[in-house]
Amino acid sequence: MNVSEDTDLVLAEVPIPRWIKSWFLLALDIPAVFYTIYLLYRIVSIRNLREALHNHVIIVLLVISLVSQLTGVCFYVVYSKIDQVWLASPFFCNLWQFVDIGLFDMIGMLLAYAAIERHVLIFHSSLVNTRRKRLIFHYIPLSLTIIYGLSVYIILIFFAPCENLYDYTQPLCGSPCYL
Repeated sequence: MNVSEDTDLVLAEVPIPRWIKSWFLLALDIPAVFYTIYLLYRIVSIRNLREALHNHVIIVLLVISLVSQLTGVCFYVVYSKIDQVWLASPFFCNLWQFVDIGLFDMIGMLLAYAAIERHVLIFHSSLVNTRRKRLIFHYIPLSLTIIYGLSVYIILIFFAPCENLYDYTQPLCGSPCYL
């Protein structure tokens, strides 16, 4: 590794003390978890909202966001407090990378899918007016987006074709080898 690569790695982290970042993250994460649970409860508990096609991707996004808020942010807060990875094991590091990188990227994929689906629901509503068309143009693409996102990141992180070198003093135990 040359000098320019060393400085790039050092500059990757924002120059704010970790304890300030951890308290800031915790102060924002606690209300975010409650709001996510509240929104999820409201959408799922009201039948009209639950059955509306445009809310299905929102429900999936809220569930993935809740998992990310309850795990990924908490892992980083604990890391910031003790200056090392909480459970120094390859499985924990892979899990943290999956939650932090994989679920974050899945949220992006689902948001892209949601934009396309909103266009279809607004301008081409005839594509979802029968049960068969809803299956073809709504349920299958949403399921494939979820399955694709999960399978790609499970394979890349847990069954990587390269060897991960874990650094338990870095967030996420360092970068995954596939990057």
